[in-house]
Amino acid sequence: MTGEIMNFPDLYGILNFAGDIPAAPIEVEWMERPKVAEHFHATTRKEIKIAAPAKPVEIEKPAETENAAVSDSDLPGVESDDVI
Repeated sequence: MTGEIMNFPDLYGILNFAGDIPAAPIEVEWMERPKVAEHFHATTRKEIKIAAPAKPVEIEKPAETENAAVSDSDLPGVESDDVI
């Protein structure tokens, strides 16, 4: 059966509905349709050139001080008696 379907001429097929209705061969008539769009034409892509990466920017690190730890007086709204 599969070989027969593969060898059907153009516009021929089998119509099958669910239920007890048996499958039936059909022939569809060709209908001329208005042209809606042009045919698709594949084009070649242009080469994409990737620029060299930018040089990294040097960021100056802040000078380290002797007392780098944060004290209570550095935090706004925190009194030395408050528990953090």
